Amino acid sequence: MDEREERAGGIAENKIRIAQVLGNAGSGGVISWLMNFYRRVDRERFAFDFYMYSPSPYDEEIRSLGGRVFYYPKVFNVIGAFGTLRRCFKREKYDIVHVHMTTLSFVALAAAKSAGVSVRICHAHTSAHSGEGWKYLVKVLIRPLSKLFATHLAGCSELAINWFYGKKHASCAKLIHNAVDLTRFEFDDEYRRAAREELSLPKGRVIGFVGRLEKQKNAGFAVETFALVAGRTRDTYLLIVGSGSEREALKKKIAALGLSERVLLMPERRDVEKYFAVTDVLVMPSLFEGLPLVAIEAQAAGIPVILSDNITRETGLTENCRFLSLKSRRAWADAVVGALESRDERRSGGALEGGPFDIRAEARALEEYYSSLAARKGERL
Repeated sequence: MDEREERAGGIAENKIRIAQVLGNAGSGGVISWLMNFYRRVDRERFAFDFYMYSPSPYDEEIRSLGGRVFYYPKVFNVIGAFGTLRRCFKREKYDIVHVHMTTLSFVALAAAKSAGVSVRICHAHTSAHSGEGWKYLVKVLIRPLSKLFATHLAGCSELAINWFYGKKHASCAKLIHNAVDLTRFEFDDEYRRAAREELSLPKGRVIGFVGRLEKQKNAGFAVETFALVAGRTRDTYLLIVGSGSEREALKKKIAALGLSERVLLMPERRDVEKYFAVTDVLVMPSLFEGLPLVAIEAQAAGIPVILSDNITRETGLTENCRFLSLKSRRAWADAVVGALESRDERRSGGALEGGPFDIRAEARALEEYYSSLAARKGERL
């Protein structure tokens, strides 16, 4: 185990102890999703330890809430990752190991089984797309491995569950919704003005894109669509929030299209609600997803959302959500302009209150799930 591992003595024996295993937790929807739950879970009953490759922006908050953070080798170093996790799991004697790495989950799950952990949850957070090329083929080949070592299956959407586990096993998988804290997305005019000033945004309407700058998220399509929108509108800007391997290529595309003054590349930040407060319409032209947390957050904020039809319809929770094919950028431009022109005032996202995407309700459901599994150790469902 890395020397930077965090220890916190005196964990109560009566708590249900859970290892939450992620990979790269520096950014992305999975760590945001998990933190939504951790802030709301009854920490007198449940103790979470977080396993990740390296420090994340959430480490300090995790510690302040009583959690522990452990770092382990990337799973591409299978022997190193397996050995480190096995030693930790065996030493810590967890009630549950919950793994959030989808197709790469098999390494941590195998380590947990070898260490004698009787409840091992595999959680599918995404699907895949043939457009990924060789990565797609690798995912297809290794996805059966996780089922070999998991005792229980879970996923963020029916799409992710069906893709990862197949029809035979999908029926016994637990659907754990990508719930959000709705109170974070309650804005008034003063909040929006302050957010615009803090972000140093020019006056005008804002089209938002929030996500990792990787092939899956298809940010280049958003830029090309905005080029059509920019030719039809004035004082309209594209706000791109995220980082990733395609950032430099994206900057070149923006410059080549003459949009450098109208496309704003912004860094990720934990208070993403500031970006939503200034956004008039959100676009997500993803090639594939599980169920994108960003789209749920945008609907909670009352923002019109335009999604690719590769994204599961489970994402459409309000009338503010529309699905389009990626075959026509012009159709996307028409939809964006229409949303901008018809949006006189922000609609309420109150339709989510009390439902499965409200963290207040879903956190209680997750507690019940963990409690039931811990009480039936050794049973495979």
